[in-house]
Amino acid sequence: MNARTFSLFLAMTPGIGGRSVTRILTRNGLLNRNPDEFLSLSPETLREEYKLSAKASTHLTYNSSDQMKRTAELEKRLGG
Repeated sequence: MNARTFSLFLAMTPGIGGRSVTRILTRNGLLNRNPDEFLSLSPETLREEYKLSAKASTHLTYNSSDQMKRTAELEKRLGG
């Protein structure tokens, strides 16, 4: 997954706003963590390391495949 798609995916995730997207991208860059590694983290780790809400961490952990489909559809409509 490229950086643009990952950013869009995060922005479309319930409970994640602009500051959280920036925090996630920055932390992943510092840790050299790719999107797949990020999405494999437990909800507890997402809350502790990334300061995400329970709602956001749950959506990322348990609904990421549905969210990925919606992101791909939107990206296609945007010409991406």
